[in-house]
Amino acid sequence: MSKEQVVPPDYSQSLFELGLIGTASAGIQIDVNVATKKLPDDTYVDAPFCDHNCRIFTDDLRTGNYDCPAAITLHPGLKRSSLAPSSLILRAIESSTAAARLANISLLGSSHLQNYFDRFCLPGSIRKVIERHLLGEQIEINLFGGNPELHLDIVLIVSELKKTGHVVNLTTTGGRFLYDPKFLAEVLESPPHLLALSADDFDSPEQVASLCHLDLKDVVRQRQQIPFQFGQRRKALEATYVARLSQIHPGFPQILFNLVVHPGNIDGIEEIIAALRLSFPRALINPYPVQSAFYKGEPNFPPDHLSLLEQFIDNRITDHFHKPAGHVPRLHYWLMLKSICATFDDNPRAALRALAGYDSWKCYGAPGANRYIQIGASPEVHSGQKIAGGHLACFWNSETVTLKEAQVWDMNPPEIASFITHGMIEIAKSNPDPCPGCNFPRLNFDMVSLENGMDLRLVPAYLDLRRKHLGF
Repeated sequence: MSKEQVVPPDYSQSLFELGLIGTASAGIQIDVNVATKKLPDDTYVDAPFCDHNCRIFTDDLRTGNYDCPAAITLHPGLKRSSLAPSSLILRAIESSTAAARLANISLLGSSHLQNYFDRFCLPGSIRKVIERHLLGEQIEINLFGGNPELHLDIVLIVSELKKTGHVVNLTTTGGRFLYDPKFLAEVLESPPHLLALSADDFDSPEQVASLCHLDLKDVVRQRQQIPFQFGQRRKALEATYVARLSQIHPGFPQILFNLVVHPGNIDGIEEIIAALRLSFPRALINPYPVQSAFYKGEPNFPPDHLSLLEQFIDNRITDHFHKPAGHVPRLHYWLMLKSICATFDDNPRAALRALAGYDSWKCYGAPGANRYIQIGASPEVHSGQKIAGGHLACFWNSETVTLKEAQVWDMNPPEIASFITHGMIEIAKSNPDPCPGCNFPRLNFDMVSLENGMDLRLVPAYLDLRRKHLGF
């Protein structure tokens, strides 16, 4: 390894540049699109409200490359009127941001943090950087859900949150920009700091290039011709349209492409990334392997894809030292994925399972892991009288760490902080079939969250890789 690929002694700046810490000391991901779903027995349950159908198969048709729990064919007939009002969403976020700071302070004063420092062999200079980071005031807020742009007050929610001084991200499909001309003007009045779109269904660099040369009206026409079952194909066109808008309109928010790497694009993933960089040089590109652990299915990748995945991981590690256009820094994340390949180098099936999230990282693994707080749906059946959503719960697996008894907008910050530091761990312990884990970059968050939630089997290989690339 060349000398220029080893982190210099100025750890504070280096950790920030490599994405191991960020401007935000914690995060909140809130599903703003939880609706009320009526069951056949006239009871009700929370369900995600979306207008897209991102599934592998629908009615014996292969429609995509991964299954999303919010797919419209899984939840037909939901009503937008059952979504939580903006007042409750904003109250939930206000309490949660205060709770996130309390949780960080609690971690700072705990023996667990010192044990973590020792277990991960962190030198004193790094410990001081982490302690300062945990005292940071800024919180990242990700507005999330089935398709959050469908919430009638989404622009108001973004505008109000920006007044708090936090980082406000909107993860959405962008389809509303195609059919609602007022939406663009409203977003430009108070844009989120980042607009995250989906690039999962670009199947070739040629497709990226051809879409980028189409007239915007032709993009709309192509989108209209795609049957609704093919949600991922629709999202690719919507993402193209919105990214093109970002090149036309001053003041448009930063674009980020979430790019799920799956069996349908792994063969040409580097070429697709290169085409996105060329076509949208100011956009960020966030690729990551498809996750299946959260719904307890088999890994999506067959064994013969493991070498392609490992090369993809190696390329992302290299990007941190060459910083190509669109690069999103999070070296700790890629080192963990590489440690999976090293740990299970003689067992391809185990490696593929761990890359899909099985027993590699768990938000409930230890205090400090769950510093990207999730708020969403509860699986609890109810009478239909309560407002849906607002529970401390994972979007992808609501069975393991959900606080079913209360909703965040009715809780105070100490109650929320207590749950995310200790309560969710206790709930998971009592669950006979807990979530096996996941490797979502946003939830893995920073170095502190990732290392605290990492499976102990990965730690030796991870520490070797960290020493190799970071010098500690």
